[in-house]
Amino acid sequence: MPIKPYIPGADQAKDASQRFLQATYAVSVTPSDSVDINAGFDNGGYNLLIGVAGNVRVTTLAGQTLVLPLQAGFSPILVTRVWSTSTTATGIFAVR
Repeated sequence: MPIKPYIPGADQAKDASQRFLQATYAVSVTPSDSVDINAGFDNGGYNLLIGVAGNVRVTTLAGQTLVLPLQAGFSPILVTRVWSTSTTATGIFAVR
């Protein structure tokens, strides 16, 4: 089955799983216990790019809050918040 490219503005619910294949936008994330990631897009969640490995407490697009041990690099999980409490990774970017 061929992989369709992610096109911003298309049916995002249907194509959300394709977003990790190609990002078109990135913004630095300041972890916060009170503020969701807001980079000017709808509430479709963001993938994370981690600069320095460590734990990252996130709220997922599905509403789960958990601490993930993430390596440096790209994480395909869709998140709406990166918490400052319990987050030890640095150089975090939200990509979409």
